[in-house]
Amino acid sequence: MRYSICSHGTIIGYTDLDIECINENLRMGFVEPTPEGRQALLDATGVHAVCAQQPLRWRDTDEEATRQHLIAFRAASDRREALNLELRDEQGEIFPCAYMRICDHFMEWPPVSDEDDPLNDPDLDPELRAQLEADAADFEEWLADFEEERKADAWKWQHEEPDPRFGTMQYTIQVVLREDGWGEVSGFE
Repeated sequence: MRYSICSHGTIIGYTDLDIECINENLRMGFVEPTPEGRQALLDATGVHAVCAQQPLRWRDTDEEATRQHLIAFRAASDRREALNLELRDEQGEIFPCAYMRICDHFMEWPPVSDEDDPLNDPDLDPELRAQLEADAADFEEWLADFEEERKADAWKWQHEEPDPRFGTMQYTIQVVLREDGWGEVSGFE
């Protein structure tokens, strides 16, 4: 089924929501922009763009740079929320969902340096260090389990070629059906 992505009654793109997902609560698809939707898609992905242009270092002490970054971040958030995005089916009916997010896969992020890792700070509060290390260990365990499951299920997809659209389509949409369904994905409550 082909869905329309709309902002204030204007179709900004189309999607089939045909990317396989690991959670029944999530639908994903590539976005085919309309000419009218170009600016809206820039606004929909603008928060990530602000973060990518000027990443806020966790130890940044330049208060004015931090203030300007937060102003730009807030403005991008406001533009995104003002879009009031809707997803409509082929009959024009609203597709109910908790929320949706559009991602720009052509955006370039700056490299992360060791300096940006809070665990490399010798002055880090010991209690915070312990919590961060525990969180990192939990994530690594989840990632290892996920990779093990992926390898065990690899036989199911051996005949399939990677989707070529990942290299040619700039935008994807993620549609979350219910907000209460994410605990099942991450394993963290």
